[in-house]
Amino acid sequence: EDELNISFKSKGGVASLDIISLSKSISEAKLLSDIIILNVHAGNEFYPLPRPTLMKQLRFFAELGVYAIICHHTHTYSSYEVFKKVPIFYGIGNFLFYHNSPPIGWDTGLAISLEIDSVKKKITTYKVIPFIQDFKQKCIRLLNKKENKEWNKKQILFNKIKKNQKFYNKKWKAYVKKEG
Repeated sequence: EDELNISFKSKGGVASLDIISLSKSISEAKLLSDIIILNVHAGNEFYPLPRPTLMKQLRFFAELGVYAIICHHTHTYSSYEVFKKVPIFYGIGNFLFYHNSPPIGWDTGLAISLEIDSVKKKITTYKVIPFIQDFKQKCIRLLNKKENKEWNKKQILFNKIKKNQKFYNKKWKAYVKKEG
C-alpha cells in the first residue's frame, strides 16, 4: 500500500504493506508476544470489498500465526470473515472524520471488540459494533433498528459476493475499469 503518505525515518505516516518485512516482524513478534493482532492500513478507498491480492496477503498473515487482522483505510466499512480461526476485518470505515458533503458510507464505521483469553493465548470471541457519525448531533452513536437492518443486509451481500468467485471477480474488474 505505497502511497503519498507513506512513512520514512524523517517523516511520519503509514507503514507500507510490505509482505517480506511484515512476515519477518510477525515471526519476531511470535517470540516476544502471546497474541499478535495486525492493524493494517490497506484497501481501496470507497470500495467495500477487499481486492483479490489483499485478501490473499491477509490470509497469508493469518497462516503465519496472527490472531486477528483489522484493516482501515477505505473510508467505508467492508466485509469480514474468519479464515482458519482468524477474524479478518477488511475495512472498519471512519470513526471521526468530518466531511461537508460526505460520500455514501462515509459516516458509518465499525468498532471491533476482541475477547482474549490470556491463559489459553487465543481470541475467544469477537464482536462487530456498527456506529454512525451523526454530523447534525455532532456525535458518534450506535445504529438505530432501521440502519442496523440495512447494515446487516450489506454484510450478507458482501459475504455472498466474496464466496462466489466468478461474481467477485466480475465486481473487482468493474471497479478496476471504473477507477482506471
